[in-house]
Amino acid sequence: MTDDITRRIPAIEDAARSRVAAAGTLDELGALGAELAGPRSELVGLRQKLRDVDPAERPTVGKALNAAFEAVKALLDDRRAELE
Repeated sequence: MTDDITRRIPAIEDAARSRVAAAGTLDELGALGAELAGPRSELVGLRQKLRDVDPAERPTVGKALNAAFEAVKALLDDRRAELE
């Protein structure tokens, strides 16, 4: 389980980076933000799987997930500032 989550995190960040950069309007960016960082996003889904991770590895995996979530939010915020 841990390997699956840790492999998905950089892939999610990479995909988010290219998709956010491609957003051409604030409406597109808003929809993308909900998809990438909203309650039904893949990152939130991975957070829910933390309960299945070995307790000794949870802090490390949790920190990686939180960092990815913050990175995606920063990408969205930066792009929003560019489009405004």
